Amino acid sequence: MPADTMTVYYAQGSTFEAAVVDMKRPPGAMSRSVHWLACYVMLSRVRSVNGLLILRPADRSDLETLPPQYLLD
Repeated sequence: MPADTMTVYYAQGSTFEAAVVDMKRPPGAMSRSVHWLACYVMLSRVRSVNGLLILRPADRSDLETLPPQYLLD
């Protein structure tokens, strides 16, 4: 089936019937709070949980972190 690939930042503000998401935090410089925000965007883009397929889940510790401070302010 044809599909598009995009980054989580490109997907912000969009809504999809279905999405396959990779929620594993990439190695390197991405902080846990930025990764938390990326996970939120990935999970909130689909219209229904029935249209969501998680390829690799995030670690629990990554999801228990707080969002970036500028959002909390």
